Amino acid sequence: MKTAAKDFKMTELGPIPKDWEVKRLGELFDIGSSKRVFQSQWRDSGIPFWRARDIVSLNEGSGAIGGLYIDADLYSQYKSQYGVPAIGDLLVTAVGTLGEVYRVKDDKPFYFKDGNIIWLRNRGVCDSQFVEVLFAGGRLDDQIYDTAGGSTVGTYTITNANKTLIPLPPLPEQRKIAAALSNVDEMVAALEKLIEKKRKIKSGAMQRLLTGKTRLPGFKGAWVEKRLGDCAEVFCDGDWIESADQSDVGIRLVQTGNVGEGVFLDKADKKRFISEATFKRLNCCEIFAGDVLVSRLPDPAGRACRLPPSSERRITAVDCTIIRFNDLLAAEYFVAFSQTAGYYKQIDEQMAGSTRQRISRKALGDVVVSCPPTLAEQKAIAKVLGDMDEEIAALEAELAKTRQLKQGMMQELLTGKVRLV
Repeated sequence: MKTAAKDFKMTELGPIPKDWEVKRLGELFDIGSSKRVFQSQWRDSGIPFWRARDIVSLNEGSGAIGGLYIDADLYSQYKSQYGVPAIGDLLVTAVGTLGEVYRVKDDKPFYFKDGNIIWLRNRGVCDSQFVEVLFAGGRLDDQIYDTAGGSTVGTYTITNANKTLIPLPPLPEQRKIAAALSNVDEMVAALEKLIEKKRKIKSGAMQRLLTGKTRLPGFKGAWVEKRLGDCAEVFCDGDWIESADQSDVGIRLVQTGNVGEGVFLDKADKKRFISEATFKRLNCCEIFAGDVLVSRLPDPAGRACRLPPSSERRITAVDCTIIRFNDLLAAEYFVAFSQTAGYYKQIDEQMAGSTRQRISRKALGDVVVSCPPTLAEQKAIAKVLGDMDEEIAALEAELAKTRQLKQGMMQELLTGKVRLV
């Protein structure tokens, strides 16, 4: 339900719905830190001992970095004398990267480093998951950084945490907001997991199909090795274009930053051009859809992509090698092969340069490509891997859309513009 303007009131945090309150964190949580654990008490095994970097890693979905522990006896002593984090408590990073939050979701034992992390003990008067969302969504960033001296490498103190103001809906609405955003988080996590699974499947398929360990039905014959330079009708570098040669419109200049690993990165907001007159004066080499571009510069050097169709005329920069293949090798097969460890090993072995490492065009031409004997099989392999890429790209687009959906929901729900009733 959309909230009308008349249903808002003005507060220290700006307009909020009339039935919301502004509360200090210190009114909702008992705020402190852990009992000091000295470095001499750190162990290689035992009860996990977290630092701020572990909280950041947990938030990124990677789990705690780990590596530090304390004795179970020390943990038991601190638990009985001072308490330990319980389900529903919040841990907030207080040094360096500020305001990263972790909500305790189970009773697995762990302890944490004092000073680096602030401990918000849940009193049960608010929904801690809702407060977690406020931290995670950046709604409290201005207050956190202002009290830290305006720096992201400052300190968020217990005193400042106690004073931090939050907009607080009625408890049932807190829970509904937290549940709605949690549902979207679960969708994001599921998509991330599926994308990772699909990437592993593709990696395995590349390992089998691009080495001949697995053959597609209907194909046979011994694999061959071909020198890359022998497989091209055109094998040349792009043009040397100075800054003074560039213009706001005209013929598109494709740069090394547009060459991804197996994919063209359009970067439309960073387009560069040259005029028709400059194109003629410098006798530039025009490139066309289907041409393969190989970046001779890191990172990584040797990455390759096919140029997609476009209504623009295009040239490329001098540190990109242009390959227009003959009938010895399929362009799409080479782009797939260029993503293998064996290909990059050859590139790395030929890198040179005292100030900026790169591979020369001559050395790139000497790269050996292992491939099936026929173009038909090369294209069939590339088609299988390309279909996998398209499936992954579609999932990544869905993931981006879901993340955008969450941002929109947070903007609406955490300001009271949309109410869950």
